[in-house]
Amino acid sequence: MAFEPEPLSAERLKLRFSGDRSVSIFPCALGAKPGTITFFVPSYGRWACDGMAATSREAATEWLNDGGRMYRFDQSKLSVEEHRIECHTLDSFAMSPSLIKVHAQGAELEILRGSEHTLRRHKPALMCAFASDEISEFVSDIGYRPYVFQNGHFMSGLAPRSVTFTWYLTDDNSRRVQIEAGSPGKAVLS
Repeated sequence: MAFEPEPLSAERLKLRFSGDRSVSIFPCALGAKPGTITFFVPSYGRWACDGMAATSREAATEWLNDGGRMYRFDQSKLSVEEHRIECHTLDSFAMSPSLIKVHAQGAELEILRGSEHTLRRHKPALMCAFASDEISEFVSDIGYRPYVFQNGHFMSGLAPRSVTFTWYLTDDNSRRVQIEAGSPGKAVLS
């Protein structure tokens, strides 16, 4: 199952996986509570920056507005479309996942809050983009610990921004990972 709130990206995913019955694409946002949200999608000139879409105008444009990122950046070429998007909690889908990957331009914590029942009941491994202390605190109350996966190994702690994803594993998840002898906090997939 994939959840994609950005309309153009959702259509691309549906087209790409149209012949694969094992993949379901839901064109909606996930969050802490159901409702409707405003989603901001930036464009720069003729370039649709749909991968930078976010729930705030500032978050959707911060990368583009960073003066050091784009040579000869021209503010007048930047535009932002607003979309009203249906929002659900992950819990409302009554699924039993073994892995949840969350990459949501800063909305990760809200998505996890709307997934709390699923996390407590099924204890899936979590792969979370740009994790924070707040996210770590929230999932630690459910029994998760942060790990970074680098060079084929899991190590305790939050991933640096250069790695993007922090893995959160429960004790049950960790039992599926072989801890290397002599290297506390270091593990390899078995």
